[in-house]
Amino acid sequence: MCLHKLLNLGRFTGAMMVVSVSAVAQEHPVYLLNLDDALRLAEKNNAKIIRSGIESEIGEEMVKETKEQRLPEIDFNSSYARVSNITEFTRGNFGNSKITPIIPQMYGSGLTGSVPLYKGGAINAAVRKSEIENKMTQLNYQKTIKDVHLEVASLYLGVYKLMETKKLIAENIEEEKKRVKEVQSLYRNGVVTKNEILRAELQIAEREQALLANKKETDIMLHEIRLMLQLPEEVHVEVDTTRLLSRLMYKERDYQGIAATGNEELLLSRQGEQLQHLNVRVARSGYYPQIRLFGSYAYKYPNYMFFPPDPYPYTFGQVGIDAVFSISGLYKNRTKVATAKKREEAARSEVQVKENEIEEKVFRNYTQYNELLDRFSVADKAEELAAENYRLVRLQYLNQLSLVTEMIDADNALLEARYNKVALRIDAAMKYYELLHASGISLTLNNNN
Repeated sequence: MCLHKLLNLGRFTGAMMVVSVSAVAQEHPVYLLNLDDALRLAEKNNAKIIRSGIESEIGEEMVKETKEQRLPEIDFNSSYARVSNITEFTRGNFGNSKITPIIPQMYGSGLTGSVPLYKGGAINAAVRKSEIENKMTQLNYQKTIKDVHLEVASLYLGVYKLMETKKLIAENIEEEKKRVKEVQSLYRNGVVTKNEILRAELQIAEREQALLANKKETDIMLHEIRLMLQLPEEVHVEVDTTRLLSRLMYKERDYQGIAATGNEELLLSRQGEQLQHLNVRVARSGYYPQIRLFGSYAYKYPNYMFFPPDPYPYTFGQVGIDAVFSISGLYKNRTKVATAKKREEAARSEVQVKENEIEEKVFRNYTQYNELLDRFSVADKAEELAAENYRLVRLQYLNQLSLVTEMIDADNALLEARYNKVALRIDAAMKYYELLHASGISLTLNNNN
C-alpha cells in the first residue's frame, strides 16, 4: 500500500459492531461500544430491521385473512317500503287501465349464508401461497438483520483501523520530533544544511495533516454508527476493540453446505419457485366448477307468494347446493395457465442462478480469507525487515553515509509495514464476517466461536 494512500485514509470496508452501552456521567454521555452489544442494539433499534419486522407481522396477518375464505359468508338484511297500487293497461293501450288496490306497505328481514365447498383447489392454493409469502417475509426479516449486522461490523472495523492508524502516526510523529532534534544538532555542528532541517520538519507537518484527516474520518464513521444504532444525538460514541481480532475462526467448516440451507437469498429464491408453482394451480382452477352450500331464512310482510297478496306476515327458508361451471374458462384460461407455467420455469432457473452465485461468493470469500491468514507471517517479517532497514539507514545518516531522502524513505517504509500488519488482520476479520454472511451464519451466534 502506497504511503500517500496510508496518509489520505478514506473509508474502510472494515467489519461490524454492536454497542456495549456504558453511559459516563458528564455533559455529553459516552457510549462505549463492543461488537456484541452493538449488534444486539442494532437489532433492536435499527430502522431497516424495525420496518422488516413489521412486514413479517403483516405476512402473519395475511395468512389468517386468507384462511378466512373457508368460513361461511353470512348476511343480515332488513327493509321497509311504501308501495303504490297496481295499474294494469288493458287491450294494449294507455287509454284503458285497471287499478288494483294492494297493501300499501311491505317490510321484512332475513339471513342468508353460503359456504364454499369446492373452487377447483383455488382456496387451498391461496392459503398455501399466503403461508409461503409469510415465510418469505420472515426470511427477508432475517436477511435484513444479517445485512445490518454486516454493515455495523464494517463500520466497527473501519473505526478500529482508523484508531490503529492514529496510534501509528502519533508514534511516528514522536519519532520524527526526535529526528528533528538530531538534525538540528548536526546543523549546529555544520554537518548538514538548513534544507535537511526543513525536510524533517515538513515530514512532521505531513504526519500531523494525516492525523487531522484521520480524526475527521473517524468522526464521520462514529456518526454513521450512531445513526445506524439510533442512539440519541447528544451522546458521544466510542468503540471498545478489546479482544476483537481474537474472534477470528481458524478451523475448517463446510461453509458451502451451511449456505445451501442458511443463506436467505437462496431460500427466498426456492420459496419463490414454490409460489409460482401454486400460481399454476390457481390458474388451473378456472377449468373446474365452483360448488357452494347456501341457505336463507326470511320474515316478510305481506305474503306475495299469492296475488293479490295476503295481509299476513310469513316466514320462508331454504337450503341447498349450487354449482357454477364457466364454459368460457375452457378457452380463456389457456393463456393464463401458460403464462403461469413460464413464470414457474423462470423461478426454477432463478434458483439455479442463485445457487451458483452463492457458491461462487462463499468460495471467493473463503479463499480470500485463507489468503489473508497466510499473509500474516509475511507481514510480520516485512515489519521486522523495515524496522532493521530504518535502524541501519538512521545510523548511516547520523554518520553522514546516507542522504536525508533515504532516511525519510526508510521511515515511510517502516510506517507502511506497520500499517500493513495491522490492516491485514483487520481485513481478515472483515473477510471472515463476509464469509459468515455469505454462508447465512448469524454473527451474533458465531462471533465467539
